[in-house]
Amino acid sequence: MEKFTDAIFNALPGAAAVVDQNGEILVTNRKWEAGLYTHGYSETPVTGGNYFTICQKAVEKGDDYALKIIIGLRELFEGERENFELTMPCPEIDAQRVKEWCKVTISRLESDDSKALIFFEDVTKNMAVVRALRESEERYSQQFRHSLAGILISSPDGRIFDVNPAACRIVGYSREEIIKGGRTLLLNPEHPKNKKAIKFRGEKSVFEGEMVFLHKTGKEIHVELSSVVYKNEEGELRSLNTFRDISDQKDTLLKLKQEKVFTEAIINSIPGTFYVINREMNLVRYNDVFTEELGYSKEEIEGSDALIYFPEEEHEKVRNSFSEAFETGSTHIVAKVISKSGGEKVYHLTANKFEIGGEDYLVGAGTDVTDMMMIEKEKDRNYEMLSQLFESSPLAMAMFSPDDKTIKINNSFTELYGFTKLEAVGENVHELLVRDGQLDSAEGISDHVFSGQTYTEEVTRITKSGDELSILMNAIPIIHDHKVVAAYVIYVNLTDQKQLEKDLQKSLGEKEVLLQEVHHRVKNNLAIMAGLIDLQIMEEPDPNVEMKLNDIRSRIFSIAKIHENLYSSENMVSIRFDEYLRTVMEALPQKGITESDELEVSLDTIGLQMNLNQAVPFGLAVNEMMNILFSEKLKGNNLLLKLDRKDEMIRLIFEGDALNTKLFDRNGQSESFPSLLISIFLSQIKGEMKIENNQQNRLTLEFEQKDVKGSSSSLTSTQSSLLN
Repeated sequence: MEKFTDAIFNALPGAAAVVDQNGEILVTNRKWEAGLYTHGYSETPVTGGNYFTICQKAVEKGDDYALKIIIGLRELFEGERENFELTMPCPEIDAQRVKEWCKVTISRLESDDSKALIFFEDVTKNMAVVRALRESEERYSQQFRHSLAGILISSPDGRIFDVNPAACRIVGYSREEIIKGGRTLLLNPEHPKNKKAIKFRGEKSVFEGEMVFLHKTGKEIHVELSSVVYKNEEGELRSLNTFRDISDQKDTLLKLKQEKVFTEAIINSIPGTFYVINREMNLVRYNDVFTEELGYSKEEIEGSDALIYFPEEEHEKVRNSFSEAFETGSTHIVAKVISKSGGEKVYHLTANKFEIGGEDYLVGAGTDVTDMMMIEKEKDRNYEMLSQLFESSPLAMAMFSPDDKTIKINNSFTELYGFTKLEAVGENVHELLVRDGQLDSAEGISDHVFSGQTYTEEVTRITKSGDELSILMNAIPIIHDHKVVAAYVIYVNLTDQKQLEKDLQKSLGEKEVLLQEVHHRVKNNLAIMAGLIDLQIMEEPDPNVEMKLNDIRSRIFSIAKIHENLYSSENMVSIRFDEYLRTVMEALPQKGITESDELEVSLDTIGLQMNLNQAVPFGLAVNEMMNILFSEKLKGNNLLLKLDRKDEMIRLIFEGDALNTKLFDRNGQSESFPSLLISIFLSQIKGEMKIENNQQNRLTLEFEQKDVKGSSSSLTSTQSSLLN
C-alpha cells in the first residue's frame, strides 16, 4: 500500500512535499527533488530541511511571495483556512531563460491536521493565456472608453447594458440615463430608417447603415451605425453597436446639394447661353437656355466640339478668339451660330479664363443679337433714308448744336439763303441769318428749343446778299438719353405768300366795300319801291286795295331793313337779329300797322348773330305775323316779344293780352295768303309754330340755328308748290 501511495505521489504533475507545522520537510516526490520547479530560491529543499527557514531567507532578499507562503502556512496550521493558493513567478535561473510561472497550492492533510501538502505546478502557459486575455481586455477597455465612436452593448429586445463616454457625448445623456432608458430613449423604432434597420438586423444578425437617434434636447441625430448580434459566455444574445454622428456630414452634403441647386439655378437664370469649354474646344458645361435657344438635345451637346455650333466660315475667327482668351484671360466676339431649329443666328459671345485642378477652361455667355443686328441694320437704313430726305427736301433744313453752331444744311437751305455748306457749317446760325438788333430774340428761341420744347413762329431772316425774308420757322429738339443734343430747324419761305396775302387782302377789302354798296343800293331801291307804294296808297280810294298795298309795303320794308343791317355791319353774311327786331318794332307806326297810343309793344331779347339765309325767311315770317296780328282792332294793351336761344334752338315768343291766337288757328279752314307765307318761310328754316290757348295766350316760333349755305331766296320744290 505504501508503494502504491509513493507511486501516486510521484505521478503528480508538479513538485510536491509534505511539511509539518514547524516547517520540517517530511517527504518529497521526484519532481521536487529534481528541482524541475525552482522553488527554493537558492537551494533545493530536501527531506529533513525546514521550509520556513528557506522561505525566511527568500523574504530577507525581498521576495514578497515567500512571505505570503509563510503567512498562508501559519493561517492554515492555525485553522484559519483550509487551503491556500498563490500564483507566482519562478525565480530566474539565468537571464536567457523565459520567465516561468508556478502555482503553489497548500492544503492540510485530512489524516493529520498538523501536516500540510505543498504542491507546485507549472502554469506558465496558463499565465500567457491569462496575460493575453488581460491585455486584450485592457485594450478593449481602453478602446471602449477612449473611442471617438459611440459604443452600445445591448440586447436585441432593446435593453442597454453598457455605453461608452463617446456615445454619451453624442446623444447628450449620462451612462446611467441611457442604461435605465433603454433603446426607446435613444431612437424612435417607428422611424422609417430605424424600422428598416431593426428589421434587417433581426433577419441577418448584422446591420451597417444610417439610423436616426434622438438627442436629449429632442433634436434628431443622423448616425452611421454598425451592429452585430453575438452570444456571451452565458449564451445570451447581445448586440455590439458602434456609431458615429454624421449630422454635420449630412448638413454639409445638404448644403453642397443646395449650393449645387443654387448654382444650377443661377446658371439657368442667365438670360443668355452659358458655356464652359476646355483647351481642346470641347463643351463641358452649359445651361438650359443653350438647349432651348439652339434646339440641340443634351445627348448631342454633351462633350461635343464647340466649333460644330458655328458655320465653317466662322471657325477660324472663333478658334483664334478663344485661343487668345486662353492666353490673355478674356475675349468677346460677334459670330454666327447654327441653330438646329432656326437656321443661323447672330450671337455676341464673351469668355473668361479660369483654372481648376491644374487645367484651364473658358467660362462664357452668349447673347442672341440677331434681332438687335436687324434693328441696327434697320436704323442704318432709316438713317440713310432720313439723310436722303434731309438732303432732297424741298424745304430748307439745318441741324444745330447746343452752342448754336451749324452742323449740317441741305441743298434747299443753300438755295434759300445763298450760303454754301462750306460757308455755313461750323458757323453761328444767328450771326448768319439774323440782323444785329434781333440777336437777343433769336438766342431766346435757342434757349426755348434746347430746353426740350418745339418752337414754331413766323420770323424775319436775311440771305447772304442781305435780302429780308418772311420765314415760318419750325425748330424741333433732338433728345438722346433724356438730353437735348441738337436741333432740327425747318425754314418755310413765306415772302411770296405774304405778298400774295397783302394783294388778296386789298382785293377782299375792295369786294367788301363793293358788297356793302350793293346792299346799300338794294336797300335804297327797296325804299324807293316802298315810297312809290305809299304814293299809290294815298291815291287809292278802295280800302281793300289800300290794305293789300300796306301788306306789300311791309314786306318790302322788312327786306330793306335786313339789307340796311348788312351794309351797316362789318359782316356781310350774318346780322344781329335782336337789332333787326328792334328796328322793325320801332317802325310799326311808320309802316301804318298801328297808330294806337294805348298799345305797348316791348322786346326781351338776347344778343343773337344769325346767318343771312336763316335771318331773311325768319324776318319775313315775323313780318307776316305782325300783319296778321294787326289786321283787326286789338283788344288788349300790351304785347311782348321774347327772343332766346337754348341748345342751338332759337325761340321767338309772342305773349300778352293784345295777342289773339285765334287769328293763327285755322281750325280746318283754308290758309290765308299771309298764313301760307308764314308756313313757307318757316319750312325754309325747318321751323314750326306752337300755339297755346290757356290763361295766358302764347305763340312760339322755334327752329334750330344752322350755318346755312347758298342763296337766301332759294325755295325748295316743295315750298314752290305751296305757292301754286
